[in-house]
Amino acid sequence: MDDNEIKDIARDVHHTVVTTGRYKRDSEQWHMPDYWKSYWEGANRGERWEGDCDNFAMTSYVGACERGVPPERVNLIACCVEIFKDGGGHIRTSLADRYHLVCGIDLEDRTLVLDNRYRSATWRPEQLEGYIWSLPEGDTYHHWFMSLNAGMVQEARELNIIGQNCIATMPWRITKYTPPSEQSWGINSPWG
Repeated sequence: MDDNEIKDIARDVHHTVVTTGRYKRDSEQWHMPDYWKSYWEGANRGERWEGDCDNFAMTSYVGACERGVPPERVNLIACCVEIFKDGGGHIRTSLADRYHLVCGIDLEDRTLVLDNRYRSATWRPEQLEGYIWSLPEGDTYHHWFMSLNAGMVQEARELNIIGQNCIATMPWRITKYTPPSEQSWGINSPWG
């Protein structure tokens, strides 16, 4: 599959996800701080759904894999957004308030970001002004910045290292998201 095919799939998946989904905080919907779920199966049929950035990212992640993007090119990527004012007029400055999750699709020379905050297109990370993609090793929130690659998950499942539905035991790669040209995936070194 070439980059043009992957870009077309990424744009189609993004359009499907953002047109069927509506943002709603997990605390409002599930009465818990965080609940990760993919809504791809319904979204792909045009069904409406509600969720937060984690749900949008997971739905895009599953959609990209289901539509045929090679799993080693599909990632969940943690980041933080710019300082913003929420619906209640509060200015959100702390990293905890600005945490965000997106789906990244690796091309040969760049990564496309499928982000629920941008409804009309996929974006390259450097085009998203104000986003923080990694933090120094000693920073308190350093552990938040990670990515989960679908290819690594698939390989770990085949080797029976993780269960089918256990996100806690999946091979998260901590800290900095590394573009495809710099990656060296391998199940023995998931935190490279």
